[in-house]
Amino acid sequence: MFEAIVFDMDGVLVDSEPIHYATTNEVLGARGAWIARADYDGYLGMDELAFFAELVRRFGLDDPPQVLARERIALSLGRLAQEPLPPLPGVLELILALRGEGRAMAVASSASRHQVRLVLDRLGITGCMQAIISKDDVQAGKPAPDLYLAAAAGLSLDPSCCLAIEDAALGVASARAAGMTVLALVPAGSDDTAHREAGARACLSGLEGLSVERLDALAAAAE
Repeated sequence: MFEAIVFDMDGVLVDSEPIHYATTNEVLGARGAWIARADYDGYLGMDELAFFAELVRRFGLDDPPQVLARERIALSLGRLAQEPLPPLPGVLELILALRGEGRAMAVASSASRHQVRLVLDRLGITGCMQAIISKDDVQAGKPAPDLYLAAAAGLSLDPSCCLAIEDAALGVASARAAGMTVLALVPAGSDDTAHREAGARACLSGLEGLSVERLDALAAAAE
């Protein structure tokens, strides 16, 4: 039985990627560039500065990654504060069930601290988390293990006692490098090869209908 569950945020608790994709192209569009959604998805889970460093190289942009990242964060925060932001199916039910079982919970996200707090507050689950770790709290982002190591430290637990839930292969690699068991969320019909190669114990299509008992079974099977 795992002692805690550590959630990634975007793509696990809430589907905010359409907002981030749109604001990315607002930033790029002002510089005469554009990225297709399929290409954008290949960067999911990557640290913000590393992501924009890749885009600067890819499109030959003049502005440094820090400038682009600041612009997108500002645009995304504005939209996250105003646009509908429902939790993904099954999220609130699972969190309530985990809380009822006395399990500790944390969030480990590549987003900024302000953005993470904004989303969790809007979902009404900030108080359910015993640790909230953002990119601002660590030296290296995913796929480095820093975010998940910090989450385990915030929970005062060994990473091996924690079950991580991720939607990006880079995030799976990060949690595995930290020593956690990982479940990956992959849309039904999508290729889960990258997630499994990164170390996912199992790939699920979503959290809807997922019980604490099922999570325990998956964690036990990985031991």
